[in-house]
Amino acid sequence: MLMSLEVECQNVNCQKKMCLEEYEEHEYLCGLPKCQNDLCQVGSEKLVEFEVDNVKLSFCDLMCKISYIFQKTIRHQSKEEMSKWFHDLLFKLSDDQVHSNCDKRIHNLKSMVKALSGNNPPINDLEYSPGITHFKWDATKKGQGIQVFNNGDSLLLSETCYAFRTIVSSVGFTGGVHYWEIVADRRTENELKIGISKNLNFNYDTSFSDYNFGWAFYGVGQLRHGNNATGDIYGKKFKKTGVLGVFLDMNRGILSFAIDGEYFGIGFQSEELKVGPIYGAVSLLHVGGCILQTGIPAPLYFFSDY
Repeated sequence: MLMSLEVECQNVNCQKKMCLEEYEEHEYLCGLPKCQNDLCQVGSEKLVEFEVDNVKLSFCDLMCKISYIFQKTIRHQSKEEMSKWFHDLLFKLSDDQVHSNCDKRIHNLKSMVKALSGNNPPINDLEYSPGITHFKWDATKKGQGIQVFNNGDSLLLSETCYAFRTIVSSVGFTGGVHYWEIVADRRTENELKIGISKNLNFNYDTSFSDYNFGWAFYGVGQLRHGNNATGDIYGKKFKKTGVLGVFLDMNRGILSFAIDGEYFGIGFQSEELKVGPIYGAVSLLHVGGCILQTGIPAPLYFFSDY
């Protein structure tokens, strides 16, 4: 009973209300310094300090600093000026300066240059939708043992049984672009399966991605679709820390993922992903949890493969 009491975050920039059960986890995440790239804002103890226009700012890495400068500059520069700025920048940087372990982010930056160079439509003319989406987890459509807190945003499963339990979103998507984030829970002992389901009529004491109507990123660094044992290698491990971005573009039938701002490319592309309703879904195993974040615009790197 005590753990269900509602409390408010003491951070004046947050003041989010939650149950006492979730307060410790939220307090830790909320208190971390945030990357000052508006398209990232990941909380981390390992931010790097850079100087921008004689002001010291903290970012995840050099890529986030470049993204920050781009966002500020594009507001008052022409397409030609931005194209030259990007080309000059890339010629000055070596790959290891941008991100020593992520060729994909280097590719993303070059894709943005291409979009501005005249070979493709300029970035403002692309079919870009911010993907701002609002939903909660549906406490009436979940596997046994899953606890739902914080007005439908937080999940926790803690049991002795080793069986996946699924919960789905409170609303279905019928079209357009949708983006949401899953914040890891430090108490998690077994990796989650995170993605979407096209069906609500199945056994929630199994994983949605075991079936042909489910598509998921599995936190061991693999994809899952219609299979409970194998899938393509994709991304990297995700369990106790980090933020997983989920990007669904029903216009093109694409489902993609990113972890802490690191984009892994298109995860799934299918005509089936163009037709709704489609529901957000998470499968938890044994001991695990997560926090849902919605109302966030999709980062531009999700559009770099178009």
